[in-house]
Amino acid sequence: MTSDSTPTPAFQATVERLDGHALVSASGEIDIATTPQLRAAIEQAMGDSADAVVVDLTRVTFMESTGLRAMLEARLRAEGERRSLVVVCDPAGPVHRLFELTNTTEPLRVCESRDAAVAELS
Repeated sequence: MTSDSTPTPAFQATVERLDGHALVSASGEIDIATTPQLRAAIEQAMGDSADAVVVDLTRVTFMESTGLRAMLEARLRAEGERRSLVVVCDPAGPVHRLFELTNTTEPLRVCESRDAAVAELS
């Protein structure tokens, strides 16, 4: 809980299909405790027969360095398997700010919406 007694949003990650691609949708906070769940969801998506993975982080309220590392590792794995990986996040949100500060928006192929991500993969 935060100091104002507002509960911290629980982390969730789901895997589904989006226009023929694997979609990982995450929400809540990504930190050292929840990064393994994010990695597991990405692993599940990579195990899918899809040639591309979209990771939607628009509902993530916080991400620290372990989450960033997981995203960079996923990008490297995707490249090694000749797959595409695209990340979606709110351009005004904290995750996008982390990507900007670490100069990873281009390597992670960050898009502003799912539609933009699907277009990026076309």
